[in-house]
Amino acid sequence: MSRKKEVSDEDKIILKQLAQDNKIIDGFLFHIKKYIYSQGEPVVVVECDHRRHYNKEPPFLPCNISTMIHLNGIIDPIIEDHNHIKNKTLAVERSFHKELQVAAKNTGVSLRSIFDTTLRRNPDVPAVDYNNKKATMHRSRRTVTPPQPKTLEQYGQYLIDEEWQHLTQYNHGKLEVQCVPSKDGLSVIFFDRLFIQTLLKNEEKGAVEFSIDGTFNIRPQKISTRQFVILQIYKGNHAFPFLYALMESKATSSYEAIFEILCNDICPQIKELDPIFHLDFELASRNAIKDLIPSATTQPCYFHLCQVQLSI
Repeated sequence: MSRKKEVSDEDKIILKQLAQDNKIIDGFLFHIKKYIYSQGEPVVVVECDHRRHYNKEPPFLPCNISTMIHLNGIIDPIIEDHNHIKNKTLAVERSFHKELQVAAKNTGVSLRSIFDTTLRRNPDVPAVDYNNKKATMHRSRRTVTPPQPKTLEQYGQYLIDEEWQHLTQYNHGKLEVQCVPSKDGLSVIFFDRLFIQTLLKNEEKGAVEFSIDGTFNIRPQKISTRQFVILQIYKGNHAFPFLYALMESKATSSYEAIFEILCNDICPQIKELDPIFHLDFELASRNAIKDLIPSATTQPCYFHLCQVQLSI
């Protein structure tokens, strides 16, 4: 007995997308039944969704209507009538569903905000609950975001991998990501090399001021990190963040590893500028700066001094 020719995986992908784009035909919802060859060409057979959900609404009988979608997008005409009434809001619901998926995939806005905004734009959508659509939006977003990292190193590697490079791009620029090991723990740093060079251009010796501060509130909770550190440069009474670091450790060795890359790779001219660093009262960062940039001046930050006095 001759074996039936199977539809190739490549053709299945195309046909599946065509079926997804044509889930509603003549006002009725259809789902994929199978992939076959018809008259020598691959097609996808779709059947009325009422066939598997007939027990939910009258006449409580399965609908046997089916048709075929071809590779060129042509849908065979349906001659027979469905045995159930048409859902008048089906097209509106489907459009709303698709709009949620696209927004979740293409924006970084919270899922709740996407749902509320899209619902306001579609007042004709029947009563719908956010919790029923949350999983759909989450699945769409996961197709364009990396898996949940279990460690800081894994998080850094995700952003370094070419597959996820789009996550480090922004208008007119791109962040570089590096994993920086030290004997006390790993750090992941983010910076825009061109932006840093622009900030340091034409700076005079002894007139460059920086600040370093760490925060704990915005660090990731599901991976091991001690703090999120921001380096800023002052220009014209404005502070410009130029390097960010997620750190597993607050030890001197971790700060030294970061400043070694900053001084030897990212902006080596910083050593010649005799910079001034405004810091909190953490000795680890102060010692690292003195070791890597001997000509630097470190000054306690007035804001942190006030915080210490208020806590006494």
